[in-house]
Amino acid sequence: MVRVMVQLYDGTIAFRSTCPLALAQLADIQLHCGDAHSAVKNARESLAVRGIYPPQMFNVLATAYRDIGEIDLSISAATESARIEPNHTDALVILCSDFVLSGLDKEAHRIADQIIDINPEFRISEYAKNIPYKDPMMIKSIADTLRSVGLPN
Repeated sequence: MVRVMVQLYDGTIAFRSTCPLALAQLADIQLHCGDAHSAVKNARESLAVRGIYPPQMFNVLATAYRDIGEIDLSISAATESARIEPNHTDALVILCSDFVLSGLDKEAHRIADQIIDINPEFRISEYAKNIPYKDPMMIKSIADTLRSVGLPN
């Protein structure tokens, strides 16, 4: 099923190579199927062909960077997403996990507090249910980083 989705999006990209949303969607699929390197390439390309960026494009790029260990680049992309839409918790969750992975505990706790201020009902277990990674260990890893700063399970 996943292979079919990627093939369909590859065909769409061949047909509409300058469509930033198609590129961003392909990057999102690649990311959650475990191909973060290709996701970075397509997410960057989606941003390069569009003048106005929805936060989701930056979130995909930030997540892909995080998943390949490029934490500084992930922080930059997630920060831009949070700047565009300050009350969107996805960018803040990415930032929080980035700061944990970087050993920046003070920053991670500050972002965790911000997540709860924006969404007092935030629960890691609910958030994790909506992360479409093919590999369940990726979901566990993300949840563990969020737990480490005291976000509620």
